[in-house]
Amino acid sequence: MFLGGGELTTDRAKATHPHSVTTLCDEGARLYASALSVGKVARAEAEAAPCLLEFALLHPDPDDPAWLRPVPAFAALTQRLHPIEREIQERRRLSVELAEAFEPFMAVSAQAPPTTHSITVVEGINRINASIEL
Repeated sequence: MFLGGGELTTDRAKATHPHSVTTLCDEGARLYASALSVGKVARAEAEAAPCLLEFALLHPDPDDPAWLRPVPAFAALTQRLHPIEREIQERRRLSVELAEAFEPFMAVSAQAPPTTHSITVVEGINRINASIEL
């Protein structure tokens, strides 16, 4: 690439990959599998897949800075599942709170005669959009 008459150099080895850990790039998958089977991978070789360091699938070898060691697959999976599990627990807690908040009204609405209106009036842009999305 030329800019102002000179060549603009780019460090392609450190460019981030535009993918998530669930869609690991081919080179990243190959290097991670190799590192898992051998127990390490050369830092220079891992430059082709910077996502492995970004996703914390490889970490520096404490004994030799030229090498990277893989995080075991079960540990990597656990690290990724933990925030999802926390979110699920939070959603379940919120569901229980909502059920408890509406419990007193359930008995009242069960005793009330059913309405026979065929049209429900909805006001406010957020409520209208929510009704449309049902």
